Amino acid sequence: MFKPEILSPAGSYEAFIAAVHSGCNAVYLGGESYGARAYAKNFNIETLEKAIKYARIYGVKIYYTINTLFKEKEIDQLLNHILEVYHLGVDAFILQDLGVIDLLKKVFPDIEVHGSTQLNCHSVQGVKFLEEMGVTRVVLARELSIDEIINIKKNTKMEIETFVHGALCYSYSGQCLMSSFMGGRSGNRGRCAQPCRLVYKAIINDKEWDKSHILSPKDIETLTVLPELIDAGIESFKIEGRMKSKEYVGLMTGLYRYYRDAYLEKGVLNIKQSDLDDMVQIYNRGNFTNGYYFQHNGPSMITFDQPKHQGRIIGKVKAKNGNQYVVTLFEKIRIGDCLEIVLDHGDYYSWIAQLNTKSDYIIYSDHPIQIGQEVRRIKSIELENRLLENQSNMLHAGVDIEVIMHVNKPIEMIIKDDNREIRVIGDLVQEAKSQSLMPERVEKQFSKVAQYPIKINHIKVLIFGNVFMSMGQLNTIRREGFEKWLGLNAVMKKKPYIPVSVIKIENTPSYHKNITVLLRKFYQFEILKDYSVQRIYIEHLNFNEEQILEIINFYKDQPTEIYIAVPKILRHEKDTMISILKESLADEIDGFLLRSIDAYHHALPFGKKLVYDYGFSIMNQHTANHLMFRELSEGYVPSLELNKYEMKQLPLNKAECIVYGHMSVMTSAQCVRKSLDDCKKENGKIIYLEDRKGMKVPVETVCKLCYNQIYNGVPHYLIDKINEMKEMGLRTFRVEFLNESNEDIAKILDAVTCKTTIPAQEMSMVFTRGHYTKGVE
Repeated sequence: MFKPEILSPAGSYEAFIAAVHSGCNAVYLGGESYGARAYAKNFNIETLEKAIKYARIYGVKIYYTINTLFKEKEIDQLLNHILEVYHLGVDAFILQDLGVIDLLKKVFPDIEVHGSTQLNCHSVQGVKFLEEMGVTRVVLARELSIDEIINIKKNTKMEIETFVHGALCYSYSGQCLMSSFMGGRSGNRGRCAQPCRLVYKAIINDKEWDKSHILSPKDIETLTVLPELIDAGIESFKIEGRMKSKEYVGLMTGLYRYYRDAYLEKGVLNIKQSDLDDMVQIYNRGNFTNGYYFQHNGPSMITFDQPKHQGRIIGKVKAKNGNQYVVTLFEKIRIGDCLEIVLDHGDYYSWIAQLNTKSDYIIYSDHPIQIGQEVRRIKSIELENRLLENQSNMLHAGVDIEVIMHVNKPIEMIIKDDNREIRVIGDLVQEAKSQSLMPERVEKQFSKVAQYPIKINHIKVLIFGNVFMSMGQLNTIRREGFEKWLGLNAVMKKKPYIPVSVIKIENTPSYHKNITVLLRKFYQFEILKDYSVQRIYIEHLNFNEEQILEIINFYKDQPTEIYIAVPKILRHEKDTMISILKESLADEIDGFLLRSIDAYHHALPFGKKLVYDYGFSIMNQHTANHLMFRELSEGYVPSLELNKYEMKQLPLNKAECIVYGHMSVMTSAQCVRKSLDDCKKENGKIIYLEDRKGMKVPVETVCKLCYNQIYNGVPHYLIDKINEMKEMGLRTFRVEFLNESNEDIAKILDAVTCKTTIPAQEMSMVFTRGHYTKGVE
């Protein structure tokens, strides 16, 4: 019978133990470096080896996360680390960096690689891209519907893993630079500061909306729709939470395991209300949603008021007298419970319960608490104690033991459970000179398991003849048997690897300067007509067919190339760009600007040149070389998180550097306007979110494919660094326009084409150098 894997998170060894003893089939965890959860406790080599051996006892798999991006200087050290972990016996590596995936499959041909959700794989075409690289499983983008997942299952052979519980990012994973650009902490390097969880004020057509956590999604819960996910054929159900407590990991693992098994056994699912209450109590951000499985987006998925854990409502303020308040309780509270009242303006008052009671409860506070306000329990001592007790009852693997003793034959010990059986042969059994060794005495000796994580269900002792053996000899075979069962004396086999020679990059200064321009509005083309550039990228969704043809015809007798900028998201039912191009434009353009791995196989059939945009996160030469060796590849944009020194370590002869533009910091399936009940379906409309510092962040509504594009509030400006970059070996430089005025567009084009030389400090705008000087950690 098909049984989806329950895949649990472990940010610490304690959480790992909780996951194993709550019934997971596999655990994903990371080391002290290289994972997407740099702020979790994580595992060093010693605790990782300990976890692997422990997992083997229970038949639990270990997936090791290396789901971040890597700079060129880090590759050698990374390979040494992977080699060490590989030899310990992890079952698979979860990876994001395309270059590292490519390199590992060359160095370790039999390695099992899972594609991280950070790869933003959201279609059959994206899965095909990863299949070509040797990836055996992919964690699909969390934004996909159940129907889209079923379609991918039908049209690929890839194992599919999806998130079933936990936190959601506002952005498509791997497409977020908001923390990097706004706070210097890169989500692609495991250090996300979560600026999306802060308050923002929406400004639409000069109308200002109240401040709220409008970019903060609620957590997902799919226990209530588990049958649909099982029937979809998803191989692995992933629980988010490497930053969560061991209690959280244990509860979620146990519930998803129990109800998965219940549905597979009975064909129906009846969830206890108490279990749903426990889920809410342990962690929720304003209750849960089913994520994107059955809903594309909407305000019901957003936690506007508070982005943190909101607990369960267990009471209400009934009366007040000065600073004394009477709370009516709906449920019993216990000493140690953390209780909270949400005040106006997002503030809250919290306290620790000092007594066990279900009666009216008096509190004292100088905070402005109002009658009728809800009392929430943020932490339940009863739940935590119950979870610890449940897990302690499951801490040992249950086995049956059989001991066979024949005179003049070696003693034999058999250990078995439902999954396996081992045999251990000991010393020769002697004939007793007087009284035979009794079965009860042998059973007592083999029952001593205090030092091992083993629970003996039953011991059977078979004695043939008058046997004798010393207690020391019995202890020896018992110890050998238990250690063999637990794998404590196993020697890890060294797996072969193939050395790969790395080409040393030697960039030479460039004496050429190619200028490319990305147009997002037609009016920008009207200004561009007066300038000579080598290539134009057209933001396809913002132009109609007539406008695109007008641009193509204008440059028909000029050397300027025309490329179509492929939308960042191309889910299978939304491939309008492809159908339009097939009708009239395909033969007229020169190439495509690709923004995702999914776009590659959409564009390839047209036989046009391909440029890989910064959404491919090219941080090292292995990623650059892998992409440039693919069919029809023409160029690429290095990661925006590299500094100038790190860029020098890439092959720059085909690289393109963005020297002006509002950089995309998020691509989201959510829609700010829809969340505010203000959806007007105005494709390409720019609205704004104002942050707590007063910076206005542009948001573009991509209504044709129903997603939002969020940009950095200040433009990237490196035009005055072009000569320096030419010395580095760069020769192609791009400017991108969003919604600048005609005057500013002309200024930028004057500067980049050298019609005028305007120092950066004299430009009439606030700008950023991005990571060009410092880079990211």
